[in-house]
Amino acid sequence: MSSLTACIKKAGPALSPEDKSAIMEAARVNRKAGMSASEAAKAAVRARLEEVQAELAALEPAGKTLKERAEAMAAKGQPVHQDPGEAPEVATKAVVAEAIKTAAKNERESFDTMRAEALRLVDEAIAKAPTRRELDADKDGQYPRKVTIKVPGDGQFTLVNTTEKLREFRAIVEKNPGFTGRSKAPTQARTSKGEFYGVEGGSGGTQAAARAMLDDGEPLNAYNLLLEAGRPMMFGAAGKGSVIPYTDASMEEVAGFPAFVGKAWSKKDAARWKVIHLASGLSMGEGTNKNEALSEARKNLAKPELVEKVRRAERDGKLADGTPLRTQDEMREQFLKE
Repeated sequence: MSSLTACIKKAGPALSPEDKSAIMEAARVNRKAGMSASEAAKAAVRARLEEVQAELAALEPAGKTLKERAEAMAAKGQPVHQDPGEAPEVATKAVVAEAIKTAAKNERESFDTMRAEALRLVDEAIAKAPTRRELDADKDGQYPRKVTIKVPGDGQFTLVNTTEKLREFRAIVEKNPGFTGRSKAPTQARTSKGEFYGVEGGSGGTQAAARAMLDDGEPLNAYNLLLEAGRPMMFGAAGKGSVIPYTDASMEEVAGFPAFVGKAWSKKDAARWKVIHLASGLSMGEGTNKNEALSEARKNLAKPELVEKVRRAERDGKLADGTPLRTQDEMREQFLKE
């Protein structure tokens, strides 16, 4: 049987970046729980399939009203958007951005005004919501299980009624570039020097454009550009708990460990290709190009003591100095906040 990383690479665009990340993360957790590599991979794929099938089933459940369908989808932990009389949909960043744009147009207000209104409504819901623990412990029905946020000029959002889920949704509203009056990264955006980013030049041009955006202090635009291109930005751990973004990233497997290889971006250091251990974000090898970095990583992981060090980190969920391992999602969240 091929490795999980190899199978994911073969799947190509048939798997979304979110699916790939979810499967790799689930496999890592399964391995940490004691499963073999093969068992962990199969269980991770099955779990993701079940999640997707449940989401699809929630879209068209027989005999349910549109409101009931929206609540069924929200019960799975995802924010749900619904226009009047239309089927509910998962409230992704793109969906949220479109909703606010629609609201701004219908209310004849600016993006900033509608963003402020949406954030005010979310903040009101947060102030009344219980924590996840409080909601789970609520046996008397003191708290509603779902909360609905109606945006003037658009439809409504349905979410699990906890402070945690509402804050996650608030972050989507606050960070989405559509709310600042800026559209998605254009196909021929200019750098701060007035030069074209050159996104039109295919995958290589997209990666170069993203790095130019990082150089210009536009990390969110760079992240969204790569996400839309199907080659999402990846992240590695650095000193003092900081995070390094990587462009040109692709999934690899080194000595049986899931990893990715990509081109590091830093304000201080020259660009280097590095192979990053997916579970810990630590470098396994580096070089001036992709093949050189992979070659060094394989050479490093041929040493038994280094293999044991990586396995111990995966098993214990922390590094030798006690620092907890962070997932790609956690490092991505930190990067987008900085």
